[in-house]
Amino acid sequence: MSEMTNNHKLDRLMRCIEAYGADPARWPEAERDGLRALLAASPEAQRALEATRGLDALLDRAALPMPSPELMADVLAAAAPSRVRQWFALLWPFGPVWQPVSAFAVVAVFGFFLGAVTPLPGPSDADLLAGEMDGFAGGPAQTLEVL
Repeated sequence: MSEMTNNHKLDRLMRCIEAYGADPARWPEAERDGLRALLAASPEAQRALEATRGLDALLDRAALPMPSPELMADVLAAAAPSRVRQWFALLWPFGPVWQPVSAFAVVAVFGFFLGAVTPLPGPSDADLLAGEMDGFAGGPAQTLEVL
């Protein structure tokens, strides 16, 4: 079981080296100490770390490309709010419209459902009893109100 766990940890170390590079400061902070301890105990991991250091050094020396002025203008134009959005923001300053609209829709659907499944009010038990009493007594029944 411990050999399987060590293989899993070694696999995780290799993935971190491939993803974040050879500098342990770039590794996930929660795993950093455990991965350093495993690195000290594994010659295979040390070889992978050394191979990655060469790639890291090469990438660090590479110049970063500067975006073209056309690209920067396109990005800024896409980020700027349109006139329609500006007018809409003036008319509705409460944030996204979908939130109140969806709340209204949920309430409307719930109300429709509740109205569809609720039975219509019918005669109460007291009314039915009074009707039966009318038939027995030959006239309208007197109802007593209980306080």
